[in-house]
Amino acid sequence: GLSEKGLDHPWLSAWRDLVAECAGASTEPVQREVQIGPTWYRQALYRVPGEDVIRVYGVDVTDRRKAEDALQQREAFLEAIVENIPDMIFVKEAKELRFVRFNRAGEALLGFSRHDLYGRNDFDLFPKAEAEFFVGRDRDVLAGGGVLDIPEEPIHTKLQGTRVLHTKKIPVHDATGRPVYLMGISEDITERKRAEQELYASRQMLENVLDMIPLGVFWKDRDSRWLGCNRLCARDMGVGQPDQVKGKGDDDLFSRELARAYRADDVAVMESGIPKLFFEERMDQPGGKFAWIRTSKIPLRDAAGQVIGVLGTYEDITERKLKEEELARSNRELELFAYVASHDLQEPLRMVASYVQLLARRFANVVDDDGRQFVRFAVEGAQRAQQLIDDLLEFSRVGTAGQPLVPVDAGIAAGKALANLAVALKEAGARVDIGPLPRVLGDESQLVQLFQNLIGNAVKFRGSDPPVVEVAAQQIGGWWEFHVRDNGIGIAPEYLERIFVIFQRLHNRDAYPGNGLGLALVKKIVERHGGRIRVESEVGKGSTFRFTLGDAGPALER
Repeated sequence: GLSEKGLDHPWLSAWRDLVAECAGASTEPVQREVQIGPTWYRQALYRVPGEDVIRVYGVDVTDRRKAEDALQQREAFLEAIVENIPDMIFVKEAKELRFVRFNRAGEALLGFSRHDLYGRNDFDLFPKAEAEFFVGRDRDVLAGGGVLDIPEEPIHTKLQGTRVLHTKKIPVHDATGRPVYLMGISEDITERKRAEQELYASRQMLENVLDMIPLGVFWKDRDSRWLGCNRLCARDMGVGQPDQVKGKGDDDLFSRELARAYRADDVAVMESGIPKLFFEERMDQPGGKFAWIRTSKIPLRDAAGQVIGVLGTYEDITERKLKEEELARSNRELELFAYVASHDLQEPLRMVASYVQLLARRFANVVDDDGRQFVRFAVEGAQRAQQLIDDLLEFSRVGTAGQPLVPVDAGIAAGKALANLAVALKEAGARVDIGPLPRVLGDESQLVQLFQNLIGNAVKFRGSDPPVVEVAAQQIGGWWEFHVRDNGIGIAPEYLERIFVIFQRLHNRDAYPGNGLGLALVKKIVERHGGRIRVESEVGKGSTFRFTLGDAGPALER
């Protein structure tokens, strides 16, 4: 028998039930593993034949148990990875290439439960051509012993139709080096391929559009290194294909002077983030030639909104510039001709008028009433012709006798115009309201003429009520738009285009005196300042003349 003291031994306490089992059993050993404290033991208990004795043998198996626990943890870790990885993982046995393992991603992709897949081969799941392709690659992998990378592998699925996979396959060998399994991992790249195809199609369309538009297009990085351009731009720079500009700097393509100017524009646009639009500049061309171009540049930004370069477009305006220069030269010649011709005509007209008046006085007693009327008609005609010549001289001097454009206070110019019109304004009982006007680039004497003609017209062509004239301005970009609004008789729609033509009159001389020069002079002054003028009017409700002048600084209140 076993003493109580013996039964209190840790081994015996741990094996109390086992000892009882062994005591009532045959002589066959009873084996168990038990943990006593931090240590694991493998013990064997058996009865000694013919004796009332139980013998116990024990072996410390702690290291083995720790190794087994670590292996189980590693297998659980790997199992978690395999099950949660978004790519399909599968394993086939090497002999008949039947599936023995699938993860969740594989089930979702193929549309089968893994239990339905186990034990089946490719011919059970896919069309014959696909299955033959898969099996052929599997045999290559098992024979070669290395990794097989299949970048694009079409596969028919149960629920999602045909998908495109990127698959890698590798053999798994036993201790003798014999392949026993084939393992594969497949990434579904269907959407990526579709996106790549759409991106390619979009890029092709964009390149076709860029090559078709009649504009040069180019784009550069932060260092003004060329990233690309369209065919028109490549042709203008004398390179064969757009790809040939990639990586080049402006110094590689243009003269040092132009390269420095282009770089300065690029930096200004990228640092400010503000586009620079429709400015004229020169561009070198092959053979020592150059062209005039009208360029626009905007900042290039990445997805986060950061400026990463500059995009530019340009239009070749060389032909237009040459025509403008020819037109300017022709206009100067015409203005000079008009001035000379008008000046030379004045003296003969004065002579005609003087001699006709002298004849009228000398032969007053012999000329009847008809003769005196004829003399009066002749004098008035000569005087009108002389006035027309004076007006023509004034019109021609806008371009030939104007002063350089400098910063001018438009409010001061309008004030001088009011002073010149003081008598007419008082007689008509007119009220002129002039708001705060800005500083503009202009010729002050011509701006006085401009305001004087517009305000004077408002007084001349007034209705039954006393004239009310409003003068104001608002800024639009780098320009100021002025308006002169009145409550006069207005202008019929069919005459709105004619009123700016020289010597065009809409009323007879008895109703409204003048030669029809005023608005033509106004238009020429505005255009000489680089601006535009237009009119809005309604018969019986007045007119509003709008014109633009270039900005020269902060607006000044009068």
